[in-house]
Amino acid sequence: MILIPPAARLAALMLLLPPLAHGGRPLVTDDATVTTAGTCQLESWQHSAAGGRELWLLPACNLVGGVEITAGGVRLWREGAEDESAYNVQAKTLLRKIAPSSLGFDYGFGIGAGVLRGADGLDSDYAYLPLTLLFDEGALTVHANAGWQHDRRDDSDAFTWGLGAQLLLLQNLSAFIETTGDDGSAPKAHTGLTVIAIPDRLHVDASYGRSLGTAPADSFLTFGINVYLPPF
Repeated sequence: MILIPPAARLAALMLLLPPLAHGGRPLVTDDATVTTAGTCQLESWQHSAAGGRELWLLPACNLVGGVEITAGGVRLWREGAEDESAYNVQAKTLLRKIAPSSLGFDYGFGIGAGVLRGADGLDSDYAYLPLTLLFDEGALTVHANAGWQHDRRDDSDAFTWGLGAQLLLLQNLSAFIETTGDDGSAPKAHTGLTVIAIPDRLHVDASYGRSLGTAPADSFLTFGINVYLPPF
């Protein structure tokens, strides 16, 4: 018997809805976009590693036209420990929408902030600046983040960063590579593919990654879906 995750069942229902013109991302590094005014989207992914797995579910909506609100959470299954959950609430807005520039490429940037509460190791406040660059009419997209994170467990602060790129291979297929980290731990990197299963409606992605400078046992796999809802 094949078990279908709740997020996948919701994605199947969304196939019956009319399309919506909006992009998606499989990266941890956030992009300088917000959902279209009056719409919502759903990002969900599973992160699997040797020590356990995580299932994230993050719906995001733009209710007022300029601010995207994300409210969701994560369920963690770890070897030798009880199952845990955490919730994430975040707001993001744009300071410059992605638009052409005199530099020969399009770019935009914004600001975001949020809180993560619940499971051990996931109890922090954070803020960040996302920057997105588009080259060759979107054939190559680069995302960069710089931010701050406050760990409430030990009352410590860290500088966080992320750098990711997406390359369009075919009309409905793109490759991505990304590295993320902070000034207190080894960076992580992953690479994979994104398939536009239903244009402007459903994206599917998969990736392989690992912590840099550590043993291969620290590698991980991710599988995710992005679902885009019509205006409400």
